[in-house]
Parts: sequence; structure tokens; C-alpha cells
Amino acid sequence: QTLFSLQWPTDHDGAFLHTLAYLIDRYGFVPYRDIHETSLPLVYLFHLAIGRSLGYGDLAFRVVDVAWLAALLIVTWRMLRPLGGLVGCGAALAFGLLYQSFGPAMTLQRDYLALLPLAAAIWLAGKTGARHRHYLLIGALLGAAVSVKPHFALAAPPVLLYALVSRGELVNWRAIFGATTLAGIGAAAVVALPLLWVWRTGGLPAWWSLMTEYLPLYNQLTGNQELLGPRERWLYRFLSAQALGGQAALLLPAGLGLWLALGEERLPAEQRRLVLLLAALVPLFLLYVVLAGKFWTYHWMPFFYFAVCCGALVLRPLQKPGRNRRQLFALAVFVAGLALTLRPAPDAIRQISGLPPAPVADGRADKIAAFLQAKVRTGDTVQTLDGVTGGGATALRLAGGRLATPYLNDTQFYHHVADPLIQSYRRDFLARLAAGPPRFILDVPEASRPRGPGTAGFSELSAFIAANYRTALDGGDFIIYERRDASTP
Repeated sequence: QTLFSLQWPTDHDGAFLHTLAYLIDRYGFVPYRDIHETSLPLVYLFHLAIGRSLGYGDLAFRVVDVAWLAALLIVTWRMLRPLGGLVGCGAALAFGLLYQSFGPAMTLQRDYLALLPLAAAIWLAGKTGARHRHYLLIGALLGAAVSVKPHFALAAPPVLLYALVSRGELVNWRAIFGATTLAGIGAAAVVALPLLWVWRTGGLPAWWSLMTEYLPLYNQLTGNQELLGPRERWLYRFLSAQALGGQAALLLPAGLGLWLALGEERLPAEQRRLVLLLAALVPLFLLYVVLAGKFWTYHWMPFFYFAVCCGALVLRPLQKPGRNRRQLFALAVFVAGLALTLRPAPDAIRQISGLPPAPVADGRADKIAAFLQAKVRTGDTVQTLDGVTGGGATALRLAGGRLATPYLNDTQFYHHVADPLIQSYRRDFLARLAAGPPRFILDVPEASRPRGPGTAGFSELSAFIAANYRTALDGGDFIIYERRDASTP
């Protein structure tokens, strides 16, 4: 499956963020000022690092994905090694297969990316010996996780507590204050560096506006892009959380593994501390998903990860000599948990059948890219009217096109339409289109746009397109408009 994955396309959020990095790299777009997107600066830097070192093609993205997964699984094995080699290997194998089973849409999603620094922080926190640099590194690793997804801050208190107890420093306030201060310094340094990059490029005021003004509005949307009232939104969160991301069967081996480990009277203190930490992180990352409020599959990845780690605890009895019914029962539960949750990735099944992986956005991205490659001339700009996953961003990157405005997706124009901020975004967008009309506008009408109370269409934009553009290609599920005065060179 890993070999097959090297042929998968760059898809979903990964493709969208890769296009943003491409615009920064090739055309000098300033993050947040020239790009309206709420991902944190470290995410941009991660995708820029891939593009500048390996290029923006699919193979480069896939190679980094395999390398990141390998690093995470090695760290997972090292993190769980105090509980036994079989536990570490079982958790690494199970989670690797679970991650890949979601196919290219899951590749290098932010909630998954942050798992590597968090797992490394837990591994380092479990080491004995009061070394000050360890606290700095633990803080830096936690800061890296938070710089990818701020909700990972939920894991910081239990990990720091685990480090203090492991080193025997939970004895007086002076030791606790010194350790947490060092960890805070390490975290602050890592969080600040990407923001310094944004400040130097001139995007810090726009970043602050997005974080404090737009993001609170966007966070009111559900994962179905619906705008609900406060009561309905919390009911939605309560009902959605019960599904456990479609992987509730993971709790079967996880619950048994924790029961076997914590019920063992002779469990060494080092192992008991690690088991208790894993047990605490499972509900914390369930809360993580509830707070995010979208319940997209990739938001569940940290919960899946720690549930898998707890599930691997059922393998501990197999590490003891001899065989008995308890060991066979534990093994059966572990295998049953895998059987109920693991499936080959749909793209891998296609490849086994001799078919290529599924194209991005049902082939829409390739069709749009082919059109642009044949038509775009030097100096032309392109505007996408699309969601994150409609294929427009991928097509723009594949064709080497330049975005006409800071708005690579149009979600922000369709929710809270009466809010002054959204009205200002609409006016800014129309003003930019009028001042520098792009040659092509890519419209994906079926893209997921917000709906519900407080949402509305964008009639002014429709009128602008009708007055200045003609249909150059009607692809059925997308339309490419061309500026009327730009048909010939």
C-alpha cells in the first residue's frame, strides 16, 4: 500500500495548501495579505519547504508523506517501548494501516502532521534524569504541534505532568516552576519564529484580522457548511461526537488494553505512568474534535492515534512466556478491532485491479488544468470560485497560473452575509476584479458553499461576470468564463 501511495495524487486540503505555497514561492504572494486563508504560518512553511526542495509535483508530496509516516511510526515504537516491543510494533503497524486506509484525502492533513512532534514530546518526557534541555525540547515540540493546530494545547498539561513525575520533580513549587518555565520558553520560541516570518513579509496585520475577526465567524459553521444557532450547534456537536469518526470499534481493544494494564498489580511505575497518560489523551482528543466542531475525518486522527496506542496494550500478555486463555482472548480482541476498522485504501484497491488512482475532484482538476495550459498566456491571471476541495486550486497549480485576488476559495462570501466584515470582503473582491479583471474565472457551482440562516448568494458577482465574461468551456460540473475582450492576443 505504501508503494501504491507513491502514485496517488495530491488531494483535499493538502492540494489546497500546496497551491498557496506555490503562489508564495512563484509569484511572491504575502501570506494573509495576498492570501485569505486561516492556516497557521508553520503550515505554509512546511509546504514551502516541500516545494522549494523537491518541487510542487505529486511525487514529491508523496515521498514526503511516506517519510513523515515512517518517522511517526518509529517515534511511536520508541515512545511505547517501555511497555514492550510487541506493543510498540503493534501500535505502529495498526496506525500506519489506518492512516493509509483513508487514501490521498488524508495525506499530510494538519491534525495528522502535529502528531509527530507530540509523540516525540511524549517519548522525551518519559526519559528519566532532570536535564534542563529536555524541558526546552519538550516545550519546543509541543509548540510545534500547537503551531500546526492550536487545539493541541490540550495535550500540554498532561505531557508536562508526565515529564515532571518521570523525573521525580513533582516535589516542590520551585522545581515545578523551573521546569514549566523552560518548557514555556521552548514553546514560545517555536510559536514565535513563524510569526516573525509573517511580520517580516508584511502579513502580520492581515493575519491578526483573520484570527480575531474572521475565524470566529467561520468556526460557527458546521462540518456540513451549515450555519446554526448556538443551541442547535451544540446539539450538532453532541450528536456528531457519538459517531467517534466512524471508528468506534477502536475502543474495544483500547478499553480492554487499559483494563489489563491498569489492573495488573505488579505493573512497574514507569509503565503505569505511560499507560495513564495514554488513557488521559484519548478523551482529551475527543474533546479536541468537539471543540473544533467540524467532525471531518482528519480531525479525528489524534483520537484514533491514541486509541490505537491503548489498543496495542492488549498485546502485553503475549510478551510473557507460555500461552493461556487470557493471552488468546487478548489477541483475539486486538485482531477483531483491526478487522472492524482497517480496510485497504480505495485507491489501492483500484491499483490492485489495474486501474489508476482516482483523479482529483472526479477528474475536474485535470480537465480545468488542461484547458488553462492550452489557453493561458504570459501575464494572464485566473480567479477561482470554488471551495477547498473542488479542484480549482489544484488546476491552477498544475497549469502554473497566477491567482487574480487573495481569495483562492469563495467560502467567506456566503456566510454571515449581513456582518460588516463579510460585506467588506465582498466589496474588496469586486473592487479587485474590476481593477484587474482576470482573463479566466473558474466557477465550480456544485462546490460546498455555506447554507442556512445568514447565508445568501452573491448577485453582484453574478452581474459582474454576466457583463464582462463569456462562457469559454462548460464542463457540466464546472464553467470556465473568459473575459470578452481577451479572446485574441
